[in-house]
Amino acid sequence: MKTGDRPRFSDFLKPDAAENAVSHRMKSASLQSRKERAGVLIRQGKLDAAKTLLEEIVQSDPLDVDSWYTLAAVSHRLGTRGEAARCYEKTIALNPNHPEAHYYLGNIRGQSEDYEGAIRCYR
Repeated sequence: MKTGDRPRFSDFLKPDAAENAVSHRMKSASLQSRKERAGVLIRQGKLDAAKTLLEEIVQSDPLDVDSWYTLAAVSHRLGTRGEAARCYEKTIALNPNHPEAHYYLGNIRGQSEDYEGAIRCYR
């Protein structure tokens, strides 16, 4: 920086901080794009492809409640109740007030003849 030049905000950041911020924004945009693609695949009835994409999304962002719930719903529609239950449980762990996850997990528990577990989900 020359004498008389005004410092920029990034001059005060750690050397990698500006680059990390840009990288984070790009990852967020990429994640949103993948979520939108998963939605398109679901609407097209390509559930196996949507499931694969959603598994990648939750692996890269394990705190994404909506993606866990969507993965649970897709797994449920594919008939993989054990995996659906696991994903509904993860959704509830991240957001205990997610009514749909409680409802569908209760349905799975009831279908598995775990009636006490179903009742706990419905409360």
